Amino acid sequence: TNEYMNTTARCLQMMLRIDQYRHAFVEAEGIQAIVAALNGKANFQLQYQLVFALWCLTFNPDIARRTPALGVIQALGDILSESSKEKVIRIIMATFSNILRKVDEREIKKEAALQMVQCKTLKTLELMDAKKYDDTELEVRSGRLQWSPVHKSDKFWRENAPRFNEKNFELIKILIRLLESSQDPLILCVAAHDVGEYVRHYPRGKT
Repeated sequence: TNEYMNTTARCLQMMLRIDQYRHAFVEAEGIQAIVAALNGKANFQLQYQLVFALWCLTFNPDIARRTPALGVIQALGDILSESSKEKVIRIIMATFSNILRKVDEREIKKEAALQMVQCKTLKTLELMDAKKYDDTELEVRSGRLQWSPVHKSDKFWRENAPRFNEKNFELIKILIRLLESSQDPLILCVAAHDVGEYVRHYPRGKT
């Protein structure tokens, strides 16, 4: 059952933080078991826990170098292309980063990078970035502002501040209108923050 799996995965999250347990787990074909579970019907919480366990394993260079041959990257790439949960996406990207940083052998590193490209990792990230802007635009238009992660993301503002100029500065005008008319402290706070980030990342916005 999922509850049993979640409990097991939680134990793995704790155990695999300790390096001496990692090799024993790998020798018992633990990576293959995690990959099989990820390729099955795992809910997003179980996905996160299992990927977290893989992330812990990849801190060990000897284990990281074995991951491309064990189907780890393909399994994570499949989840990455389908998941909308930010914490799942972040832990997958952290695992990919570990694999590329911890592996010294050029051929294995090249194979890992190639698998990531074949999984369309970059395309998925580009689509996610585009979706973040679309979600933020809808949120601003609705007038119901909340502290969703993109508001405090430097990367988001660096890449998307100029887009707030589109349609004759429509989104900026909506934010200013909210500052003038809203009585909600949360909306006022987020709107003020967004205008400040726009000005900071788009120098011409100061004028």
